[in-house]
Amino acid sequence: MLRLLAVTVLVLGLVSTQAAAQEAASLRIGAHVAGNTMNGPFDLVRVGGHLLIPVGKRFDVYPAVSRFLDGAKWEVSIALRYRPLSSPDGMSPWYIGGGWAAINWGPTHTNYDVLLSGVEVPLGRFRPYVEVQAIGLMNRLVSDGDFGIQIHSGLSWAIR
Repeated sequence: MLRLLAVTVLVLGLVSTQAAAQEAASLRIGAHVAGNTMNGPFDLVRVGGHLLIPVGKRFDVYPAVSRFLDGAKWEVSIALRYRPLSSPDGMSPWYIGGGWAAINWGPTHTNYDVLLSGVEVPLGRFRPYVEVQAIGLMNRLVSDGDFGIQIHSGLSWAIR
């Protein structure tokens, strides 16, 4: 786990250096409320924060951290978001993406693959969004592991 976190920090450092060199896109910070189903009813409500680090006109690196209000302790994730229907300026409300998440259940933790899709509405510097994440889908197909659907909603704010 420690090695994985070190690699994540290294990748974020490289990505943020690339993002600083870009003039058109802006770094965004945000907050979210989420819940999910993990092999059962909708539960595991959480609050958290995230960054959106632009790495191109259509791509963002998306690290997030959440604190659970029930059940598990915390979740940390990182994903690459892509806007497939963007105009040349990179603006499109719909995005898709994929990445990795780890959930700490207290004495143990579990790693999951993440596939996501969402809609983010640009309203000036503020961007409300709704996102659906499938966690553990690939793991479920390969080894019959845990699978869940997460629903996030929140607000991002452009720094510049």
